[in-house]
Amino acid sequence: MRHLFIILYISILSTIFVRCSILDREQPIARVNDSKLTRAELEQKVPQLGSEEDYINARRKYINDWVDRELLYQEALRQDIKPDEFVESELERIRKSMIVNLFIKAHINDIISVSDSEIEGYYETHTDEFIAETNYYKFEAIKTADAKFAKQLEKYIKSETDIRNIFNNSPDSCQIVSNGVVYLAETHIPPGFVTELQKQKANTGFFKFTLKDETYFIKIVDILPVGEKKALEMVEREIKQMVIYKKRQEKYDELISRLRSNNNAYQINLNFPNESKERR
Repeated sequence: MRHLFIILYISILSTIFVRCSILDREQPIARVNDSKLTRAELEQKVPQLGSEEDYINARRKYINDWVDRELLYQEALRQDIKPDEFVESELERIRKSMIVNLFIKAHINDIISVSDSEIEGYYETHTDEFIAETNYYKFEAIKTADAKFAKQLEKYIKSETDIRNIFNNSPDSCQIVSNGVVYLAETHIPPGFVTELQKQKANTGFFKFTLKDETYFIKIVDILPVGEKKALEMVEREIKQMVIYKKRQEKYDELISRLRSNNNAYQINLNFPNESKERR
């Protein structure tokens, strides 16, 4: 009996908590006369991106913009400002566009997928599209502006090959420049840095050099020379987007063809008798 009472008690508390949460989300954060902006609407319009400070500032800006816009809108209504024919047609065009986008999302975008084998197949059959236009480097690099710590760092590098562990132990004394995961184009690397990279070979351990009063410890993982085929990992995302675009276009063309050939009445008239087309 006691066990049943505890279960019922917890169930009631859970229901109350959920109900309170829902009600809280419906509470207005801002109000202009009868119009209100709820917490749920704010969360939908302002996603949590960046730092906490960025998110707070974005929320404040949206709320203030919402109040200003609502004040202007309500004042316009009081002054009997009405949309003209052009504005009405634009509003209708926007409404239709949004509905069409929802339809396309449900019937095309949401059902398209790209497999790893498709990406690899495209990569193998389109070699000419993925030639390196400059030299690329994949390297690990850590730097410090502290000359004293640089000497300690040189000792650490000999025994600790994972620069992440070095950084985690001394985050205030050094900084990771590259973690050796992605290829970086030579054109996106500072010239002085590139000069040192060009002197080295891949997989030969860490080397040290100083640039602008900062000491660097670098290990080149791989070098991709200009004119050679890019590695799959460098273009995988690009290929996926291209394949998705192609599939989306094919699905779209199929959908339009089906709709035009169904029992839908449509007419295209360019005011030229020989170019008029009508379907009944």
